[in-house]
Amino acid sequence: MNLNASKLVGVILAVGLLHACSNPKAEATKLVAAKVIEVHDMAMVKMNSSAALIRALGQLKDSLATAKQETLAVDSALTLLTESEASMNAWMEGYQPEFEKQLPVDSAAAYGDRELERVSGINRALEQAVARGGVVLGRYGRALPKSSPATHDGGHGSHH
Repeated sequence: MNLNASKLVGVILAVGLLHACSNPKAEATKLVAAKVIEVHDMAMVKMNSSAALIRALGQLKDSLATAKQETLAVDSALTLLTESEASMNAWMEGYQPEFEKQLPVDSAAAYGDRELERVSGINRALEQAVARGGVVLGRYGRALPKSSPATHDGGHGSHH
């Protein structure tokens, strides 16, 4: 390749890179990726509360008399919490955190939108499960236990 051809290739690559950086769809996808992580982070806070509630509800269940009706409410709350946690953990296992860099723009946009919808739904389910668990604990005069961020990481550290 001669010098002029090399310069032409360089100019074409530079223009292509500038175009890629200013691609509105790519920029929107980056925003969606950031929003996915934001919702993920909110859900992780709920995962901490969920883990603390699972422990507290388990202790409550153990302390209750064998009255079936009382343990049914606790079992129901425990099921909601554990299923919500399982959904979040499964989502985190399958999520591609670098999708906006790894996929073509159109595929990345679709993936980001789909994952934002999924993690938002899981976040809402966690919120409802934590609320339900708190209500059940409250019926027995127990408060939502305090949990530290290190209590339940759920793999969070490996996804940033």
